[in-house]
Amino acid sequence: IIFPYQPRMVFLRAGGNDLWAGKSVEQVVADYKEFVARVHAKLPEADVVFISLSPSPARWTQRDKEKAVNTLIEAYTKQTPHLKYIEDYDMVLGADGKVRPELFVADKLHFNADGYKLLVERVRPYLPKSTACQNEFQDRSADLLIGTTRQHQPQRAESEFGALVARRHFGNLFRESLQLHRLGIQSR
Repeated sequence: IIFPYQPRMVFLRAGGNDLWAGKSVEQVVADYKEFVARVHAKLPEADVVFISLSPSPARWTQRDKEKAVNTLIEAYTKQTPHLKYIEDYDMVLGADGKVRPELFVADKLHFNADGYKLLVERVRPYLPKSTACQNEFQDRSADLLIGTTRQHQPQRAESEFGALVARRHFGNLFRESLQLHRLGIQSR
């Protein structure tokens, strides 16, 4: 799906649903490595940016597995060219070390607007800095729907990150893109 657009960067946040479905930490990491190999086979200069898994109230019981996936992928990233790792595990935790439920929609799994604002702040430093990208995001940020719930009821969000990635790197293919759906971003 992504190859016709020849992106310079691919942002991926995936693995949480696989863990929940019963895949092992090792299998989730192997799937990630396979994804990277496929991307780099066709786009050898593209950066693959893994956005780490973070706990949610709905899946608090799998937090240790999510942390293990993050640790293994971060280590792989450090030894592999054109990979980047964004740590966001801690951004949803309060001072008590527990998940902040106010960052999630009613399903307690997906971020609400406040949760996405925190995610944007973590991802923003990794985005290309070109003026063309910035102008395009400003023109299109209102066109983006972010944070669909299980009932597929999107929340409106003005997301710099979402608009830039949606329009600049992948055009209109979000509804088909498993990687970006797992990130919680969809275009209209």
